[in-house]
Amino acid sequence: MRLLFTLCLVFLINECGHATQMSKPVTDPTTANSALVRAVFTALQDGDVATLNEAFDPKGVSLVGIESRPRGGPFATFAEAAPFPAALEPRKVTVESLLAAGDEVAVRSTICGKHIAQMLEFAPTGLEVCARYHNLYRIADGRIVANAVGVDRSQIRAQLEKNAQASATVGGPTQVNNANDIEARRVLDACSTRI
Repeated sequence: MRLLFTLCLVFLINECGHATQMSKPVTDPTTANSALVRAVFTALQDGDVATLNEAFDPKGVSLVGIESRPRGGPFATFAEAAPFPAALEPRKVTVESLLAAGDEVAVRSTICGKHIAQMLEFAPTGLEVCARYHNLYRIADGRIVANAVGVDRSQIRAQLEKNAQASATVGGPTQVNNANDIEARRVLDACSTRI
């Protein structure tokens, strides 16, 4: 009888131990990586340089076209951390799709806003500029260590040139906002059909 009691006691203790382990929350790396990247896009929308500094490993790399360069950081200003979004205000950052698998997260997004700071060689016009981005992030130890960026810089340049001409010939951005905003959207939509 004692043997049976001892075996039952050992069994119950063992099962309670398994139940406790099973009830612990399981952190799925893919879910955590998706949340990290979503936080980056919220920070881009809000101009939150602190979150960007936390999310990106300063020893990581940015891959733009065939160029690979160190990410750098931490950054003191939003303009240093994210020059394109920082030149737009108010800006609208939209995540169109996000796919995560293992240590990689792919994002298709648009960033639009009024051009309020120097961009390339173009002075601010106050007119809308839009860009569609494709990013592939690689994450290690809870930080982004690589960011492969796809963006059509010629489309951005074309919008900036058109805005500069409209601003100079019409007398300022306020007189052409509506027509130019429609054109910026048309360019963005045309760009998306080629993807």
